[in-house]
Amino acid sequence: MEKNQVIIIPCYNEVSTIIKIYNEAKRYGKVIIIDDFSKDGTRELLKKNNIFFLKNKKNYGYEQTLINGFKFAIKKFKNINYILTLDADNELPTKYIPKIIKVIDKTNADIVIGNRNKLNRISEKVISLLFKFLFNIRDPLSGLKIYKRSFLKKYLNLISNNLFLVDLILFSINNGKKINTFLINVYKRKDKPRVGSSLKVNLKILKIIFNVIFK
Repeated sequence: MEKNQVIIIPCYNEVSTIIKIYNEAKRYGKVIIIDDFSKDGTRELLKKNNIFFLKNKKNYGYEQTLINGFKFAIKKFKNINYILTLDADNELPTKYIPKIIKVIDKTNADIVIGNRNKLNRISEKVISLLFKFLFNIRDPLSGLKIYKRSFLKKYLNLISNNLFLVDLILFSINNGKKINTFLINVYKRKDKPRVGSSLKVNLKILKIIFNVIFK
């Protein structure tokens, strides 16, 4: 497969999975890992294995970590067409990377989302039902997405650091940008999500729902 994409992997306390994810993902493109100030030895493990990664000076959270990765990729890789995101927790199978690249290639979409067949939180299920009803998009919070580099470069300034990048999806919907989706079967998590506390994540999701309904 032609490696015409960069794969960004945000990472926080993923010492048990990050090497596996990196080794699988690098078959499909240049991988940029951004460590969000891990405290479990993730950084040391990456250094030990001579794996290139960016490191946050403090714990910025999921969105800001991805934004940092987008900015780096856009500046450094001027000849690639796509930027793909992948979580580091081994929930999203890397075998779907060729499929998501094929979909964006074939449909000329601005964003393609891998819809998870199982969602972790009740609040995720609520926002899934809302987006499915209003926009025919089932999983706006999925960590497996691919974007046109040109699209991100132009609209990166629209992404906030507290809405799981859903604001970029809403912008695309409201401005006639093309979004495609397809179904992926996720692996079962062996531990709790590390994106943030349940309360914090649920509050963000409620904020997204408020933005969708009232704005």
